[in-house]
Amino acid sequence: MARFGSDNFQIRHGEPVQLNGDYAVTGYPYPSGLAMDIEDDCADTDGQALPTCKVAGPNGYIGFLSEKVVSARDLADMMLDKPNLGTQVNNKVTLERYPAGSELEVESPPSIAYSTAQGGTATTEYRLVTTGTGDVSALTMGAQLAFQAGRWREAQSGDRVCGRVLKQLTPVTTLNIRLLIEIVEGTVKA
Repeated sequence: MARFGSDNFQIRHGEPVQLNGDYAVTGYPYPSGLAMDIEDDCADTDGQALPTCKVAGPNGYIGFLSEKVVSARDLADMMLDKPNLGTQVNNKVTLERYPAGSELEVESPPSIAYSTAQGGTATTEYRLVTTGTGDVSALTMGAQLAFQAGRWREAQSGDRVCGRVLKQLTPVTTLNIRLLIEIVEGTVKA
């Protein structure tokens, strides 16, 4: 069962360190489970200076979004206490960092390049690069992984290795790509 997110991002093993409410996100929409890094300082809606998150690139990451980021929340949904409404852009978010040895199940549609924009719906939550440079579609056990645009990809020369493939899994959605990934505290790939 997923601690947060959707069928497309689940923690299989590992206890996260929560980096609670110390970060703001300026872009959207972003799905939960997207890898994030620090960008700079900005003001949130309370006027407090917060470090701003950006999607993680090949230099590593600080944590994963624990909830989705949306442009605005619907007042009717908020009044009805609907779950998983997400955090509104420019507000505080919670990031979770997993120790080395943690295992994640990550699924994405096929033919998604790192430059494909996030769609903000369950069917357009992109957490894997599945075409072009860094395509993870055919990776086997032990392949090194890094990030590009917050998505897992095959590590390229100069990337900080943050994970490795344990195995390809049967996807929840037919034709998708699903990986079991182990978090590693890696070095820069030669």
